[in-house]
Amino acid sequence: MHRSSRLALALLLTAAAALTPLGTAAAAAPTGETTAESTVGAARSYPTSLSANLGGGTTSLAVPVAAGLTPTRLTATVTPGYDTALQTVVSVGDRIVATVAGTAPKAIDVPLVAGDLGTDGLLLSLAVTPQTGVAVCADPNSFATLDGIAVDTTGTATAPTTVAGFFDDSVDRITVVVPEGTAPDGADGLGAAALQAVAALSHRYGRIGTNTAVVDLAVGGADVAGGNGTVIETGTRIAPGGETATDAPAVASNPRVVALTAGTGDVTTVVGETSGVPTMTFTGPAAGLLAAVRALDTDALVLADGDSTIGLAGDTMTASQAVASLDDLTGQSVITLSGYGRHTSYVGVRQAAFGGPVSSAKVHLEATTTALADSTQARLSVYWNDYLLSSSMIGAGEPIRLDLEVPADRMQRDNGLVLQLDALPSAAGCTDNGLPVQITVDGAGSFVEASGGQTLPAGFGRFPQALAGSLPVAFGSTDATSLPLAGHYVSALQGGSPVSLQVAVVPADALISGDRSSASGLLIGATPEQVNAAGAPLRVGQFRQLGGTAPLTVGSNTPVATVQAFQSGSRDLVMTAAWAPSGTPTDNLSTALADRVDGVTGAEAVDGDAAGQSRPNGWADLGSDLLIATAAGIDSIDSNALAPQAQILVEHSGIPWWVWVLVGGVLLVAFARWRITVRRRAAVARYLDEEQRRIAETAAAAAEAEAVLVPRAPADETPTGPIPTNPGPARHARSESDGAGG
Repeated sequence: MHRSSRLALALLLTAAAALTPLGTAAAAAPTGETTAESTVGAARSYPTSLSANLGGGTTSLAVPVAAGLTPTRLTATVTPGYDTALQTVVSVGDRIVATVAGTAPKAIDVPLVAGDLGTDGLLLSLAVTPQTGVAVCADPNSFATLDGIAVDTTGTATAPTTVAGFFDDSVDRITVVVPEGTAPDGADGLGAAALQAVAALSHRYGRIGTNTAVVDLAVGGADVAGGNGTVIETGTRIAPGGETATDAPAVASNPRVVALTAGTGDVTTVVGETSGVPTMTFTGPAAGLLAAVRALDTDALVLADGDSTIGLAGDTMTASQAVASLDDLTGQSVITLSGYGRHTSYVGVRQAAFGGPVSSAKVHLEATTTALADSTQARLSVYWNDYLLSSSMIGAGEPIRLDLEVPADRMQRDNGLVLQLDALPSAAGCTDNGLPVQITVDGAGSFVEASGGQTLPAGFGRFPQALAGSLPVAFGSTDATSLPLAGHYVSALQGGSPVSLQVAVVPADALISGDRSSASGLLIGATPEQVNAAGAPLRVGQFRQLGGTAPLTVGSNTPVATVQAFQSGSRDLVMTAAWAPSGTPTDNLSTALADRVDGVTGAEAVDGDAAGQSRPNGWADLGSDLLIATAAGIDSIDSNALAPQAQILVEHSGIPWWVWVLVGGVLLVAFARWRITVRRRAAVARYLDEEQRRIAETAAAAAEAEAVLVPRAPADETPTGPIPTNPGPARHARSESDGAGG
C-alpha cells in the first residue's frame, strides 16, 4: 500500500478524543465602561520577518505603533544563512542598533529611544555586508533573516474619535459582531453584510506590509476587556496524539470592533466604545449595510472626518485585467540591480491579480544599464518559478527590451518573476573599487500580460482566482457556528487575492446546481445530500470510501471535519462538512480546521510542520484538494492521487456497498464465462458444418468434371483409334478387363 493510502486509512480510522470547544473572538458587551489602560512594559509581537542578502542592499519594514504608545524595547532573532566572513547589520531608523558576526542565530535586545519612532512607526532595516577589510562577491545564497520581532511599549493607546481615523495601520485585531441569533442567510442581510465586512477589512489590511491585523466574525460573543494588552479570546487547539492543549490568550494591543445591527432608512455609522474597545456601529437595512461595509476597503473613508456618518456606501468591484505592470505588482516604479557578484529582485505574480484564472503569460521588460568598463562582464537573466526564460549579456549602456513567453506548464497560483544580475569586474575578486554595474528596470513600462484559462488541477490551488472577484457563500447548516466559520474562510480567500471580493449569500441549492451562471463559490456546513449532489471527492459519514478503480471503504464512529476544493461541472467549489455520531459535537474540529485555513497563529500544523507552528500565509500554504481534521490532528490529502475520479467518498448504512459489489462481480464473471463457453461451442459447430459442406461440394464438383471429360460408350460398340498414352483411371480399368477377356 502506498504511503498516501496508509495515511488516509490511518486518518479515517483514528479514534475520537474529547475536545474543549474553541473560544470565539469577542463581541459586543454592555457599553459605558471606561477604557482600560495598558500595562507598563506590555509587548506586542509581529508575525512577520525581514530578509536581506549580500549585495542586495538594505531591506526595510515599517512596524506600526499605536498613537499614545511609546516603544521602549525591541527584541528579535537574527539568523544568518552564510558561512563566509560576513556580518548582519540591524538598524532602527538611521541608527545601527546591532551588528551580528558569525553564523549562529543570535537574539538581540535593543533599548529604544525617542528618536526611533517615526511617522510610520518603527522603521527596521537589515543588511548583509562583508566584514571590514574582506572582499566577498555578492551571492544571493548569503542571506540573513530577522524574525521573532516584538516591541515593548508604555502608555495608553489613543482611542479613535472619527470614522476616518478608526482603522489605522497599528490595529492588530478586528472583530465583526452581529447580534445573537443572527441567521447566516436571514432576510435582514446581517449575515451577508458581516461577511462582506470581513472581506473588505481583510483586503484593507492585506495591503499593509506587516499584514498583522487578524479579522474574524462573532455572533453575540463574550465580554471584551479594553485597552492595550486586551485579551480577545482564549481557547483550545488540537495537538498531536489527540490530546487537547490550551493556547495562551490571544492578546491584541490595539483592537477594534465593527458591530452591525438591523434598522430602517439610511445607514448610520457611529464611532464609540464597547467595554473600552473602540467600536464602529452600522445600523440600517440589508442593501444599505452591504454597500456601507464595502466602503471600509476604500481610501475615500478618510473623507468621513466626524464621529458619525449617514448613507456611507462604497463599491470595490475590480474588473478583470489582462495586463499588470511591475509597478502594479510591486509598488515600485523603478527596480534597481546594482553591484558586482549576483543581485536579484523578486516580483510576485498572483493569478488573482488578473481577475481570474491564467493559462499562460508574456513578460515585457524595459531597462537601461550603465556603461561597462573594459573586460567587465555582466549578464541579465530572467526566471519564472525557477525556470529560465532568458539570459543575455549586457552591452555598453545599451537599452534592454525583452519579450518573453511563459509556458503554460510553468503557471502556478502564486508565481515568482526573478530578475538576476551577474557581474564580474575587470580585475579578479570583488571589491568596492571601480564603477559598479547597474540595471534600472522601468516598473511602469514593464508588464506581465496574462491569457485567461485554467491549467491547474482541481483543488485549493485554483482559489482564489477561480472566484473572478465574486464570492457566493451558501450554508447547508445554519447553527450558531456557521457564520463565524464562514468568516474564517472568507478572510482566508480574500487574504490570497489582491483584488476585493464581492460577497453575496445565496441559497445552497442554487450554488450546487450552478444556477448563478456557473459561479464558483463557498458552501459552509454541507449536508450529506448536498455533498453528494455537488459531486465532491469526499463524502463524510459513518462509512467513508476513497473510491476509484480500487475503492477503499472504512467504517468509523469518530468525529471528522473536512474542507475540500473541487471542480463541479464547469466551476469550482470550496465545501466544508463535518460528521459525528448523534449527540457528539464537531465544533472543535471545524474551528481548528478554519483556523488552519485562515493562517491563525497557533493553529494545528500539517504536512510535517512542527506542532502549533504559526501559519501566517493561510490559504497560500494549502496544497492538494482535501484537509481532514480528526482527534489525531489535521492532515492534507490529495484525493486525485488516491482515486482519480470525481467522487470518492460515499455514505452508506446497512450492508456495506462492497459486499454487493463483490457478489455482483462474482455473478458477472460467472455469466461472462458461461457466455464465452456457449459462443465457443456455437463457433465450433458452425466450423464443422462448414467443413462438411465444403468437402461435399468438392466431391460433387470432381464427379461432374470426370463425366464431362470421359463420356461412356454404348455396350455394343467397339472402341477404335489409338489407345491414350495416359489413360484415366476408368479407361485403364476397362482395358484390363478387355485384355483379360482376350
